[in-house]
Amino acid sequence: MGRRLRVEYLGAMYHVVQRGNNREFIFGRPDERDYLIEQVGNAVKVDGVTVFAYVVMSNHYHLLLRTDGEFLSKVMHRVNTRYSRFFNCDSGRDRTGVVFEGRYKAILVQNDDYLLSLVRYIHRNPLRAGIVSRFCDYRWSSDACYRQQGNGPGGGDFVNCDLILRMFSDKKQIALREYKRFMENDDGKDWENIPCIGDDSFAQLAEPRKEKAGRVSLDEILINTGVDNEEFQLIKQGSRKRLLQKYKIAFTGEAIGQGYTMREIGQHIKLSHVAISHLFNSKQDSK
Repeated sequence: MGRRLRVEYLGAMYHVVQRGNNREFIFGRPDERDYLIEQVGNAVKVDGVTVFAYVVMSNHYHLLLRTDGEFLSKVMHRVNTRYSRFFNCDSGRDRTGVVFEGRYKAILVQNDDYLLSLVRYIHRNPLRAGIVSRFCDYRWSSDACYRQQGNGPGGGDFVNCDLILRMFSDKKQIALREYKRFMENDDGKDWENIPCIGDDSFAQLAEPRKEKAGRVSLDEILINTGVDNEEFQLIKQGSRKRLLQKYKIAFTGEAIGQGYTMREIGQHIKLSHVAISHLFNSKQDSK
């Protein structure tokens, strides 16, 4: 059975879950969790993302965010690529290979009505995992940002706490008191294993077409050629820089192998299907 293509648009809200490859402890050290949080903060500055909640566990992380300035795929590519390089090379390891498990899970959220429950679900993750006896003691969660107004011990001053707190009260002290009370009462719902969060009509609108069985998305094929974030953006924008040619050739060959048409590939990187044909022929000639 094919897997769903993601629904992406500016202003979309998502509950994102990203796990380590083979459930490895890729955030086993404090500095690793701190670095991931730093990269999420960079996404707020660079990509115009609004983050409402996060938690970094030993082998996965959760984000609740809104893509105000950039599409989710580009945001996640930036965050995960930078963390992968840090984990493999800059953290004292001499490691190669995949860091994250395949595709991240991106659960589309209809509107603000669901934010409170999602924030609670994310912040209570360490408690459900049995890591702490009180979830508010966990350092690598945005819960501290809410309780300490952006000055949590794990960083995260980029978290937008105001929207959530105003749902309780316009008065900060009352809002904070009600926030703490709300967080203590778990609704027991699994907000992670559902395709989208909203009413029935939203679920129908959000239902994307499905890829052919076993076919990888074009963005993922391009990422797997080894491009960095800047090169990824340039290729998607149709740049003709010669240094990008090897990536385009590899991308074209793999995409055709996955069953995409030359027209589909060309539309994805802003080239004509004739240009794609030349790239494919270049790959065949090099064999």
